[in-house]
Amino acid sequence: MLSHGYGLGIGVVPRGAIRQYVGGLRVKVLSIRDDWARRKLRIYVKDIDRLSMAAKLFVDHLIEMSAQQESLGV
Repeated sequence: MLSHGYGLGIGVVPRGAIRQYVGGLRVKVLSIRDDWARRKLRIYVKDIDRLSMAAKLFVDHLIEMSAQQESLGV
């Protein structure tokens, strides 16, 4: 976020990070749709077969959510 006391603030943040705060603020949220703005998140595990059940469920959930977002073009 940039702000120098001139009533101007610019920030580039993930949509999920700002969504809950926008309602009470007088801000305009713009989506950046350029290719450079798309993020690829990765999960690294040493041995997926040795993860706890909770960790496996979490990884499965992240994979499912990623697939859903890709199918929606998000």
